[in-house]
Amino acid sequence: MGKIHYQADDIYFYKHPEERKIVEPFLRCFNVTKAFKKTRGNDRVSCYYLKAEPFIAELIGLEKELLCIYAPFDRFQARTIKLHDEVIASDRTRLDPLGSVVVSDDPKTYSVVSDYLVSNPERPPIVALSLDELGRLNSVDDIRRLFVNQLFRRDLFSLESPLKTDTTFFGRSEIVAELLDRFRSGQNSGLFGLRRIGKSSVLYALMRRVGDGEIAGSIYLDVSSPGVYKLRWWELLQHIIVELARPLDLKRGERSKVRALSLKYQEKTAAKHFKVDILNLFGRFRGNRILLLLDEIEHITFDISPSEHWAEDFLPLWQSIRSVHQDTQGRFGFVVVGVNPHILEADRVGQYDNPLFSTTKPFYLGPLDRRSLRDMVRRIGRFMGLKCEESLYNKLYDEYGGHPFLVRQACSFLAKKVTSRPGVLTAELFETNRNHIALLLERNIRQILNVLAIWYPDEFEMVRMLAQGDQDTFVEFARGSATFTQHVEGYGLVKDARENPQLTIGLVQKYLSKVPRNPARIDEDTKDPEAVLAEISRRRNAIEIAFRCLLRDGLRFSEGKKAMHVVLNCLGEKRRAELAQFSYSQVWNEMYFSELIAVISKNWGAFQKRLPENKDKVITWMEHINKCRADAHARELNEEDLAFLKVCFRRIEELLDLDS
Repeated sequence: MGKIHYQADDIYFYKHPEERKIVEPFLRCFNVTKAFKKTRGNDRVSCYYLKAEPFIAELIGLEKELLCIYAPFDRFQARTIKLHDEVIASDRTRLDPLGSVVVSDDPKTYSVVSDYLVSNPERPPIVALSLDELGRLNSVDDIRRLFVNQLFRRDLFSLESPLKTDTTFFGRSEIVAELLDRFRSGQNSGLFGLRRIGKSSVLYALMRRVGDGEIAGSIYLDVSSPGVYKLRWWELLQHIIVELARPLDLKRGERSKVRALSLKYQEKTAAKHFKVDILNLFGRFRGNRILLLLDEIEHITFDISPSEHWAEDFLPLWQSIRSVHQDTQGRFGFVVVGVNPHILEADRVGQYDNPLFSTTKPFYLGPLDRRSLRDMVRRIGRFMGLKCEESLYNKLYDEYGGHPFLVRQACSFLAKKVTSRPGVLTAELFETNRNHIALLLERNIRQILNVLAIWYPDEFEMVRMLAQGDQDTFVEFARGSATFTQHVEGYGLVKDARENPQLTIGLVQKYLSKVPRNPARIDEDTKDPEAVLAEISRRRNAIEIAFRCLLRDGLRFSEGKKAMHVVLNCLGEKRRAELAQFSYSQVWNEMYFSELIAVISKNWGAFQKRLPENKDKVITWMEHINKCRADAHARELNEEDLAFLKVCFRRIEELLDLDS
């Protein structure tokens, strides 16, 4: 039997004896170590710290004290939980994050809290009950059932949306600190990684650090929304200001000073208005600083946006943003986030310098390390009443390589198999279900690999070859291209790419080991545009690699030592200067598909025996394949283009003796 600590008894319950009835039912399993009131305006709650007896602490996995609050109102409201959260935030070292208890006079307390938790799925569990229900806790078994039924009912492993709280955010503290330090020092950053690796969750964590430290105000925009990427550049600048001002509750006089709230930006004056508005809003934000976070940046990037106007709008948008960044000495900064770092890697936008090239540093978000994976699985499992065998962590890491989404989905499947809580996730349970989980996750693996298949087909082909045992070709390619190495290692797919390359995700290894060099066809019935683009990229890539070898060997045979000179003469002056630094063998890995077409067109005689078809037909097929490449046409292809593309693929594959 527990007791009330003498200080809580003498100081608090002496003044509020009517509240003893709130804590007395819990004394069967807990000691009350502290009691006080928390108020804010007209809202108030009574707070009690409950220290579990060993048997109940072991049962529900408590390591610290449990917060219990009492709201003495006939109607429980969600804003009371904000007071509850303030108490927890003020004493994290003492209170257990596993969960808490809420008691109220309202007979609907449980349903109100339950609805709140459904809309906030990342939150730790809250055990909720009315005063009448509290009075019916007559035994240790009643309390045990209460905690087991309410604490462990949610599947926190299955969360698919970006993580917006620290409760389920793991293993990314270093990259968050790096991005924060760069913003503090007036520098801008980019963050890139595979799909579902946690990029958006890092942005939310960065926003929390910026806000908690009162460093700056921040704004997050997901530019994958058609309502954003279909805007023209001046409209997007205005949208940024409107979203910045939205939470500020500006008064009429203050609103009139913000031009984006009183007039429409025009193309000729948008840059000037944007700068004036940013300067006017600075004083309303912590630290007189503003951090702009743009997620899914591909959607407003030249060459790869689904809206063609970003080929024209990219430069004025970023020239305007960069200008404000420079004029404010970095007090206005930004982080761009996405899958494809093209926005920072390309030095030119058409004929002009890319304003972000060499001015914004790219970072890659890789998988979790073993320790962070263990921490994630262990803590989320504890919230669900599940312990994990130590041997399970290594099996999860080997199979999923620390990819947090894949690990959580696998654990969600396993958790559903453990019907009694508290329970244990075992290595044996995982082995029994490993193959079934692999089938369930195959769609996610395809989505993850489509990053390479669509944007970097060379990388995809090399990783496929590595998965199928061709380590030598992979190493040769990695040693010849720093960008390739940066991509495959940065994405966390391969480690030690130039010496002893190994795929880091066992499930990816198994999947790619079965992928043929040249997928046979584009599925006629597919409804997934991304799958079509991935298929196009894979087939185009196989053709491109074959052409590189054909041209390299054909020119070497026909031209001898003059071969390099012949290749460079097919290119423009700027590209000749860029590629002259490479050896003859290396230069082929650096050339674009369009440049391969130029080489074969100007030197057709060197390949005529190998390519018996009419020159004009071959060039037409190659040009159409190049026109329909995924990196330039992320938008959906029309039926006519797609139909002719299939013909071009088939005819070129026949010429090159590629498997079809």
